[in-house]
Amino acid sequence: MVSIQSLRNRLVGLLDTYKELESQSQLKVDELAKCKLERLKYESQLSELYNALTRKERQLEDIEQKIRENETKTLELDKSAAECQKTSEFLTEKLQTRDDVIEELQSRTEDAKARTVSAAQTYSATIDRLRDAQTASERLEKREEELQRVVQELEKESALLTAKIARMDAYVAEANARQAALEEAVSELSERLDSANARTNEAENAAEELSLELAFLEEEANDWKQKGLQLQQQLDMMRITMQTV
Repeated sequence: MVSIQSLRNRLVGLLDTYKELESQSQLKVDELAKCKLERLKYESQLSELYNALTRKERQLEDIEQKIRENETKTLELDKSAAECQKTSEFLTEKLQTRDDVIEELQSRTEDAKARTVSAAQTYSATIDRLRDAQTASERLEKREEELQRVVQELEKESALLTAKIARMDAYVAEANARQAALEEAVSELSERLDSANARTNEAENAAEELSLELAFLEEEANDWKQKGLQLQQQLDMMRITMQTV
C-alpha cells in the first residue's frame, strides 16, 4: 500500500511540474506576443516600401512621358531641317540658273556691240536686266544666309535636346537601379516575414500543446488530491479504531 508521504511527495512533484509548465507556457506566450509585434513591424515596413515603389513607378512614368514628348519635338525639328535642306537645294539650282542667264546675256551684249552701234539701246536694256538679275541674286543670297542661320539654330537646339535626352536616360537608369534595390529589399522583408510567420505558428502550436498538457496535469493533480483525501480519511478511521481497541 502506497504511503501518505509517497503520495504527498508525488503530489508536490506534480505541483512543481505544473508550476514549471505554467512558467514555460508564460514564456511561450511572451515569445508569441513578441513575434506578433515583430510581424506588425515587418508589415509596416513592407507597406512603406510598397508605397515608395509606387511613387517611383509614377515618377518613372512621368519621365517616360517627357522622353516621348522630346522625341516628338526632335522628329518635328528633323522634319523642319529636311524642309530647310530642300529649300537650300532649290535656291542653289536657282542660283545656277541665274549664272547661266548672266552668261547668255553677256554673250548677246558682246555680239550686239560687234554688229552695230545702234544696238546701244538694246545693250542698255540688257544692262537693266542684268541689274535686275543681280538684285534678285542678292536677295536670293540673303535668303540663303537666313536659311543657313535657321538651320544652324535648329542644329543647336537638336544638340541641346539630344543632351537632355541623354541626361533623362541616365536618370531613368538610376531610377531602374533604385527600383531593383527596393524590389530586393521587399523580397528580403517578405522572406523575413515568412520566417516570422513560421516561428509564430510554431509558438502557437507549442502553446496549444502546453495548454493541453497543463490541463491533463491539472486533472491528474485533482485525481491525486482526491485520492490523498480518501487515504487521509481511511488513516483517520484506522487511528480511531485502534484507539477504541
